[in-house]
Amino acid sequence: MLFYIGTGPVRGFAVTLGIGIITTVFTAFELTRLIVAAWVRWKRPHTYQFEKSEPALTHLVLIGLGILIAVLTVVSCFGWLPALRIVPT
Repeated sequence: MLFYIGTGPVRGFAVTLGIGIITTVFTAFELTRLIVAAWVRWKRPHTYQFEKSEPALTHLVLIGLGILIAVLTVVSCFGWLPALRIVPT
C-alpha cells in the first residue's frame, strides 16, 4: 500500500519494509524446520504420548493477570497524553 500511494522516500521505505518482512518470515520457517529436524535426528522419538490431566486453573489466572497488566498499561499511557499535549479529538 505504501509503495503504490507513496512517492520517493516512502516508496523506498515500503521496499525495505517488504524485504524485512519476507526475510523474517523465511527465517522463522527455516529455523523452526531446522530445529525440529535436529531434534528428531537427536532424539528419534517413536511416539509421543500425551499426558491426560485436568486443566490447571493457574493458566487461566496467568492469562487473566497478563490481560489485566496490558489493560492497565494502556490506560496509564492515556494519562500522559495531556502532558504531551496530544489530546485526541
